[in-house]
Amino acid sequence: ANSELSSNYMRALHASILSNACFIDCIGAKDEIVPSWISKAFIDALGETTCARMIKVTGNGHTTGWVDFWKANTKVQPRCR
Repeated sequence: ANSELSSNYMRALHASILSNACFIDCIGAKDEIVPSWISKAFIDALGETTCARMIKVTGNGHTTGWVDFWKANTKVQPRCR
């Protein structure tokens, strides 16, 4: 788990590179490996961007529920508002 947290921390440190990127960070509400605050911190580190957002998926864990989620959401695309 430490390496994943460390990896996400590095993403936040390099957020300025992605400040104009358009993306969605999908996280599982039941993820016990990478907590949602990491995604929030990463998006917050991007500053005043409207091109990044987090979707917290109820019922999904770190590795569970994603196949069904993506089957049902194949058209989910990141867009700047």
